[in-house]
Amino acid sequence: DHLVGYALKRRQPALPGVADFRDPGGDNFDLSFATSTHRSLASKLEQRVFFTADRVILNTPAAREFYRRKYPQLANDRLVAIENGYDPADFAGVMPHRLKDEPRFTIAHVGSIYGQKRTPRPFFEAVQQALAAGLVSRADLRILFVGAYGGKASRELNQSLGLADVVDLVGYVDHRQSIAYVLAADLLLLILGGGQGSELVAPAKLFEYLAAGKPILALAADGAAAGIVHEARAGVVVDPEDIPSIAQHIAVFYQRWRAGQPGSVPDPAVVARFDRRRLTARLAQTLEEISP
Repeated sequence: DHLVGYALKRRQPALPGVADFRDPGGDNFDLSFATSTHRSLASKLEQRVFFTADRVILNTPAAREFYRRKYPQLANDRLVAIENGYDPADFAGVMPHRLKDEPRFTIAHVGSIYGQKRTPRPFFEAVQQALAAGLVSRADLRILFVGAYGGKASRELNQSLGLADVVDLVGYVDHRQSIAYVLAADLLLLILGGGQGSELVAPAKLFEYLAAGKPILALAADGAAAGIVHEARAGVVVDPEDIPSIAQHIAVFYQRWRAGQPGSVPDPAVVARFDRRRLTARLAQTLEEISP
């Protein structure tokens, strides 16, 4: 997409051009390259896009600052941060998905598991530890993976760890139904993973999690996503490789559920910043700045 935009801009330099990166380009931590030559080519193509567009939109302030340092020759106003967000209309009239064998403590991951770094393995191993240690009752636990959950690898991992009776790999559903699953959960799981570059990313699902007003267990390194969870006081952030700590936090949320204590409710003022109507106004302003 960006290369098409780059080619059109080269042919018609007077036309305003915007490159919108919903994730970092060649520095995306989920990417891998066959050789250093491939990586170098991707970097050169990215640079061409950045230096040709009148505005480059990044989806987190952290990513904007990263590219300001990477391309210091670019004027500050060329790089704009417009986050992902949520649409309140998507929640209108949606009821929580009806789940079997209620009530059970329900943890839900709603969205895609993809890339080499966003694996459910540490979470599954933490669940296994929590069950083995008696921190959580197997009869009380339900875990849902709604969306592209990692296919055969996740199914085999689920079976090998003996979690088939508590983990339901739901698979892909339409967007409105995915919201119903979010609303049905007692705890929302965010798997971002770690590694260089992960600090620049805030997945789109995070903002719908915030809008749902449910507590979040974020398996993420320090960075953009962790900062939003902390700022909104929306839950806890755990090192994605710290399996004992993940198990302990699952147990804490479970005990609160057992005691009938409400989970953490995100700060409405922070959540409101990510309303797509506000974000669209910022996009409109960006377009007006470069359009005659």
